[in-house]
Amino acid sequence: MSTPSSSFVCLPSSPPTQAQRKSWLPRWLSKKNEKPQDSSLGQPKNRLWSAIFSRRQWQLSDNFIQFIYAAAFATDFGSVLQKMIEPWTKAFVYPKEVHDTVDPRKLAEPDSRFCHLHGIRVHFKTYGFHAARSTPDVPTFVLLHGLGGCTFSWREVVHQLAQFGRVIAFDRPPFGLSQRPLPNEKFNAGALYSLDGSCDLTVSLMDKLGVKNAVLVGNSAGGCIAAATTLRHPQRVSGLVLVAPAILPQDHHGRHELFNRLQQAYFNLVLRTPIVGLNYIRRSTFPLRTDDAEFAKEAQKNYLDPAKVTSEVLEGYRKPLHTDNWDVGLLQLYLAPLDDFFNVFSHLPRIRVPTLVIAGDQDQVIPLSCSVNVHKRIAGSKLAVLPKCGHLPHEEFPSTFTDLVREFCVEHAMIPGCAEAAVLQLAPSGAPVQAV
Repeated sequence: MSTPSSSFVCLPSSPPTQAQRKSWLPRWLSKKNEKPQDSSLGQPKNRLWSAIFSRRQWQLSDNFIQFIYAAAFATDFGSVLQKMIEPWTKAFVYPKEVHDTVDPRKLAEPDSRFCHLHGIRVHFKTYGFHAARSTPDVPTFVLLHGLGGCTFSWREVVHQLAQFGRVIAFDRPPFGLSQRPLPNEKFNAGALYSLDGSCDLTVSLMDKLGVKNAVLVGNSAGGCIAAATTLRHPQRVSGLVLVAPAILPQDHHGRHELFNRLQQAYFNLVLRTPIVGLNYIRRSTFPLRTDDAEFAKEAQKNYLDPAKVTSEVLEGYRKPLHTDNWDVGLLQLYLAPLDDFFNVFSHLPRIRVPTLVIAGDQDQVIPLSCSVNVHKRIAGSKLAVLPKCGHLPHEEFPSTFTDLVREFCVEHAMIPGCAEAAVLQLAPSGAPVQAV
């Protein structure tokens, strides 16, 4: 989990003394408490502070008291408070229903395909070797997109990868053109959108298409799902390519963890409240559906070069936001349990398949240090760092990305070729990719 901003003060493990409070409380507040102490209680005579600081009266744990101190005196407390009350004050800004949506199948492209898995309609595309079953002497690549992505995310590399293997890209619900079913007594949204549900869906698609084992290629959140699928079904995975993987360690730093859990609990309450939760999702996402400038601003967080955010990119990523139940799908995703995603990091040493980690040296979404940590925890893995690259190496430098995957497959005898292939590749910028 992320940690609170640096504006939160570091606090002692127990409530501060009068002298300690003077060192970090605002001056005007400290002066108010420069009063004689009540010898019987050892607390200021000010009744308000006595009530807050006295654990005899409130019976609060040290951690919770620290949270109160931090929240009360954070310099950005006003903005935090605003974010907390906005979901309630603006709950009815948008209508209860969204009418400008269509069936995802009406937005399908000529190469789109659909199949039914786990009771829902899944959108996918295949390239290269279209045999009913995977060809023994070539790898099958299963591509897993990140949060907010879809099959469109892989458009720059699917045809290049198809030159030496079979390629399968699919839309993981609730993204892309896959179905977003309404929650009811027959559909367990939490199970579908959980980590286990995503892993099971990946394997079920492989079964449906006759794929015995595959090289899983996952970007960002898709990288976390690819690693988790490898841990749960190692016999089904012949190789692993993690692209800027969102595989993060759990935060076990006392009050930071407490702050994050309280924040998560609060927004879970917001999202689970009828009307309030759904309209919170709509209000957060509506600008991306209609405002090119707003969408471009959001998209540029993933690309180092803003020029790569073209009108084609905007249209490709925006299209799924016009499908039926897109808002309900996002709401159910955010309500799904997240703890399992943070547990993947601790289990990485159990991965025994050949693994390649690819990352951009200027990734603003998943810092390079996170990819380095993932590489270090997987024995025998290799790390390739692309210079002048952001969060989407497969979109920013598709040729370099494909070359790295090809070298990886040749080195591990997944495709015919020279096993002594060069380890270093040249990036388009002329700087060598760093291979570890």
